[in-house]
Formats: sequence, C-alpha cells, structure tokens
Amino acid sequence: LLYVGVDGVMTPLNQKQGYKEAKVGVIFWSKDHQKVGKKRGVIRTREYVATLKSRPEFTQRVSQLYNQVAGTKPTKTVVIGDGAHWIWSMASEQFPGSVEILDFFHLSEYVWAVAKAAYPNNEDYQLDWVKTQQQLLKKSQWNTVIENCHQFPKKKKDLKGAITDLERYLTNNQSRIDYHSYLKAGLMIGSGVVESSNRRVVTQRLKQAGMHWSLFGAEGVMALRAAYLSNSTRWSNFWSSKSYNYSQVA
Repeated sequence: LLYVGVDGVMTPLNQKQGYKEAKVGVIFWSKDHQKVGKKRGVIRTREYVATLKSRPEFTQRVSQLYNQVAGTKPTKTVVIGDGAHWIWSMASEQFPGSVEILDFFHLSEYVWAVAKAAYPNNEDYQLDWVKTQQQLLKKSQWNTVIENCHQFPKKKKDLKGAITDLERYLTNNQSRIDYHSYLKAGLMIGSGVVESSNRRVVTQRLKQAGMHWSLFGAEGVMALRAAYLSNSTRWSNFWSSKSYNYSQVA
C-alpha cells in the first residue's frame, strides 16, 4: 500500500512579487508508518517532491517519483489531500482506482472554525464540541455534524459563514470522508502527515523571519531540501553527478 500526500504552502517572494504557492508531495509505504505511542506514529522512510512551478509540472514530478518508489510491485494507492480541486483532478488522472481520503487535519480546521465562532469566549466548550464532531466524523456520520451545526440559536454572521464553509467542504468531498471504513481497513486519514511535509520541506527553511526569495532561489532550495530529507539516495546521487575542478579554486 503506497500513500501519496499532497498539499500547498504559500512562499514569500522578493521584489514585491508577494506570495506564491509551493506544491509539496510526500510518498511512503504503509509498512513504514510505525506507532511510537497510543496516539503518535512516525514514518520511517519517505520521499518528498516540491516545486513553485505549474500544477502540470508538479503532477509530472509526483508521477515520476511515484514510479521510482513503486517500481514493478503490484501497488494499491491511497491519496491524501485537502479539498483543493486540482489535487483530486491529479489523483483521478495519475492514480485511477486509488482510495481518495480528505485529510482529517484540514477538515478539523473547519470544525474548529465553527466552534470558535459559536463559543468565542469559552475554550472548554470549543474543545468539547470539536471532540464530539470529530468522533462523529470518524464514524462517517458527517450529516449529523451538519445537523449539529444548525442547532445553534441566533447564529451571528461569522458563525453562519463558518457553518456554510464546513457544510460545503463536507458535501463537496463526501466521497472522501468515509473515515469509519478507512480506519476499519487500517488506513491513515492524515492527522498532520501532509502538513508536516509542508513544514519540513518549505516552512522551516524558506519562511523564517524576514525571508523573501527569488523564484529561482526558492525553487532551488525546495528541490535540494526535498532530496536531502528523502530517505533514498537522491541526495548523494545529485552530488556525485557533479564534477568539480578543485585546481581552479584559489
């Protein structure tokens, strides 16, 4: 079982270019996901890919890396991502027949938005409400979550907006939120694995205080970090492919 996790993270550029989305992918075998506690697991071996270039370019790179990892093994694929349409277009094109799972981490952010709007001054109520909805979602009872949202009396504008966003998110991704079946089958449902990839490959290096990058510089650093943080020989292969004439170094 081979997992493909995909997400995007905004990256600061220089010369008043603002921010541009870096697309990040992580690929790993299910056997490399190991429990280290009751609620915590680690992925021992994984491969990363990242780029600021176009979605078709990113899709091509993900497909190439996937083929390198999968080799000739008969492989079942699980794709984990947020609600971005382009992610699922890529999944259907490159990995037809794969299991598509809406990342539970991202979905929980929408649930939290409702809780914070409903109980703006009570963090205990927020936490209790979110935990209840998460339990329902893990039982694939997402319609009940929507019903619970509409039970709040005298909904303010921000609460109405948060409920609308959550309802739309669930409805648009209803084919990817059968968490009860996924968990019963022993599948991962996200829990931050894709978010962690964003942080390791992009955020920790390219989004420190005061940093702004050229497109060329950001793309290069991203590519190097993706290779360095991967567990294959990509990093050493890259440097061994370079030849230097040290006699010219004064």
